[in-house]
Amino acid sequence: MSNKRISELQLEVNPQISDLIALASDGTSKRTTLGSVLNSSIPSTLGTTTINGDLDVNGNLRVSTLVSESILYESGSTLFGNSSDDTHIFTGSVSISGSLSDVHYIDFDTSSLSSGKPGRLRWNDVDGTLDLTLKRGNVTLQLGQESHIRAYNASGAPLLESENKAVYVSGSTSQFPAVNLADNLTRQASENTVGIVTENIGTGEVGYITTFGMVRNIDMSSFQPGDTLYLGAADGVLINQPPLPPSLTVIMGYCIDNSTSGSMFVNVRSGFEYPQYAIAYNLSNHTASLANTETLIEFDTPQVLSGISLVDGSKFTVSTPGLYEFTLICQVNRAASSGTSMMYFWMKKNGENVPHTNNSLSTTGNANQVATLFSRNLVIVLEAGDFVEFYWATDDTDMILQYSAAGTSPIRPDTPAVKVTATRIS
Repeated sequence: MSNKRISELQLEVNPQISDLIALASDGTSKRTTLGSVLNSSIPSTLGTTTINGDLDVNGNLRVSTLVSESILYESGSTLFGNSSDDTHIFTGSVSISGSLSDVHYIDFDTSSLSSGKPGRLRWNDVDGTLDLTLKRGNVTLQLGQESHIRAYNASGAPLLESENKAVYVSGSTSQFPAVNLADNLTRQASENTVGIVTENIGTGEVGYITTFGMVRNIDMSSFQPGDTLYLGAADGVLINQPPLPPSLTVIMGYCIDNSTSGSMFVNVRSGFEYPQYAIAYNLSNHTASLANTETLIEFDTPQVLSGISLVDGSKFTVSTPGLYEFTLICQVNRAASSGTSMMYFWMKKNGENVPHTNNSLSTTGNANQVATLFSRNLVIVLEAGDFVEFYWATDDTDMILQYSAAGTSPIRPDTPAVKVTATRIS
């Protein structure tokens, strides 16, 4: 066997640690065990080696430079980097089907010109914020600068973005608020106003309403930049003049760009109701044709009417629910004869006597010598459309509500026979 060449020796495919291995060096021959070879110091430089298959290492694997696309664990996880200051650059798209956790921050490319698509978040350098393109791709939310709601179109007709109409919440459908065109004439359609239509919403469909922030690409040519925009009288239209009572005031926002493809800033605010009041006079003598008979007090000179109208010359009619104060002032005198007389004054609401509103007045004297100024304040709760009237009666038809003309020495104004002031308190 000692004369055999190595190529003639039998090949051992499963050597044991104790198996002997022949060594030859500098003309001498030696032997050692396989275990000794494995435990000896391996030269540090072996050149380029290719391993076709797996390399199992039970101890430490020390590598000066590891060139690898990634580290893939048997579990399927992948490790990129080992320090918080590591930088990983990806060119192209990265698709993540699971979660992305423990993120300290995300830096967006502030020079990106990427277009929007539903669900995409990108930097908007003009507005200085992030843009989130919403469902269907018609509306873009500028984060921190705008607010939107999705609403069901219950108006019975398509709501068009180009018409920049105001809508109010009229109910709910399919877990969405239902909206209809707003107006400033009814309390629900004004106080429930939520915003401006921001995309085309078909009848019975769901779409976006801007409740706060910019609405763009709308015709604002009827207004001037900086105009305060108010809710109009019908169909969700916008006006740039505050409405007069009995209309209710709702500020919708402000005109920004008044071009045909302009913009407005939406900031809905309601509850700005103008004072509602009325002043009316009777500038002629008022008499009672029969004793102890109710007589309606009529007014021939309405001076100021704002939110309270004078109907049929006697009915103070309100347009807004609330608490109202009425002040009745009468100049009482005797037109003829003399004696003691009783007079009575009271209020009716919608044609019915109002309890506890009567006031009695007793006068004694001769003709034209018992002038007395009668005054009474009455407070009452009224609903929209309610009206109030005033009545009087006397047991002596010589008693009148007297008008006095303007005088001299000193120069003084006239004195109405009757004056009523009305004010909505709350």
